Amino acid sequence: MKDEFLRRLPATATEERQMVEQAFGIPRTVAEKKAAILSDARLKDEAKAADIKAMARAAPLQHLRQIRQRAANMTADVQNARLAMAPKRDKDGEADRREIRDAVIRELPAEHRLRRMLENPTIAEAFLLAPDPVVSGLSDEQFETVRQTYTEKKFGDKLRAVEKREEVIETLDAAIRVATSQFQRETGIAENEIES
Repeated sequence: MKDEFLRRLPATATEERQMVEQAFGIPRTVAEKKAAILSDARLKDEAKAADIKAMARAAPLQHLRQIRQRAANMTADVQNARLAMAPKRDKDGEADRREIRDAVIRELPAEHRLRRMLENPTIAEAFLLAPDPVVSGLSDEQFETVRQTYTEKKFGDKLRAVEKREEVIETLDAAIRVATSQFQRETGIAENEIES
């Protein structure tokens, strides 16, 4: 599994690749230590189970939590980068945006508004920042098309960089979920304990 995730990550994603290696190393190390505990004939089954959980709750669980937290921080960073590309509201510009919306609504029937919004980022922004998207007269799907086109025109290179980063983070998150599942199978530790 680990190798598949590493193949999906670009070579430039060095930190993420290291995190995948470390995340998969945790259940592997736990499995080795678990095997040693299980092979100890001096221990009863209940003691073995307790020793396995105690061993796992020490450094391995703490390390897994650190990796998961770092990945969560990376996810938040990329979400914030995407949010930074959304049109910004300002009270000073609202009167101008309202005038633009009123003129477009007055002059263009609904079936022609989509084209104008796709062609003109100023008109698109006026409707994207409207108190209610319904005033545009567009369907939800059309409105989303306007949002995507506006973002692409205004933030093209930055948007592509964020999208590439999102792909890396999605792969990292999937790898960590698989490694966490392997850790749980080896230790019997529940997800809620891992998260706390």
